[in-house]
Amino acid sequence: MDLFSLGCLIFYCITRGIHPFGDHDERNKNIKEENVKNMFLVQDFPEASHLISLLLQPVYWLRPEASEVLHHPLFWVAKKRLFFISDFIDRVSEDSILSAELESAASTILGTERIIMVNVVPNSNKEVDTEIITHISLSAKRDYKFNSIRDLLQLIQYILKHYEQLPRDIQILVGPLYEGLDDYFTRKFPTLLMTMYVVVCTHCKEGLFSEYFERNLKLAS
Repeated sequence: MDLFSLGCLIFYCITRGIHPFGDHDERNKNIKEENVKNMFLVQDFPEASHLISLLLQPVYWLRPEASEVLHHPLFWVAKKRLFFISDFIDRVSEDSILSAELESAASTILGTERIIMVNVVPNSNKEVDTEIITHISLSAKRDYKFNSIRDLLQLIQYILKHYEQLPRDIQILVGPLYEGLDDYFTRKFPTLLMTMYVVVCTHCKEGLFSEYFERNLKLAS
C-alpha cells in the first residue's frame, strides 16, 4: 500500500489544514515537480519532518510501509524515547565509530557554536539548568564536557536511572519521570533524538536496537 497520502495527511494535521504541496491551484504542478513547497513549516518538529519526508519520497518504492511508520519515533512514548537514548549511550561507549559519527553532529544539536550547556542566562530555555549540572557532577563524581554529545547523553541517562534519588528541587526542574524528563531535554535539544535515530539507522539497527525497528526503515536523503 502506497502511503504518500498519509504523509500529506500527517502534514495537514500538524499544520492545521495546510497541504505540503501548496494551494489547490498549484498542488498538482508541485507534486509533479517534486516541490514540497511548505515543508519548512514542520522543520522545527524533527520527528514529523523526517517521517513526512520519507512518506513523500518521489520514488514510491523508497517510501516506508505501514508497519515501518508505526515504529517511527514520531509515535514513540516518552519512556521509549528515553530508553532509546540510554541504549544508545551504552552502545556509543564501546563503539568509537558511532561515537565519532555522533560528535560530528554536535553543532546541529548544541548550536552552531557548540556553546556550553550550562544555563548562565537567567530564564534561558536553551541550556541545561546550572542546578542540574552541579548536582549531577558532584553525585557522579565527574566533570561533564559541555560541548560533547556523549556527555549530554550520559547526563540524561544518569537522571533517568537515578531520578528517585534526586533532590526534590531537581525533580521539579526536569518534571515528572519519563514525560517531564523527555519534554525537558526535547525542548532544549529538539534535534537530539532524530540525530541519534538516523545514526542508528545507518550503522546499527541490529542487536541492542532491533526492538526499535520494523525491517529496514528507509532514510530520507
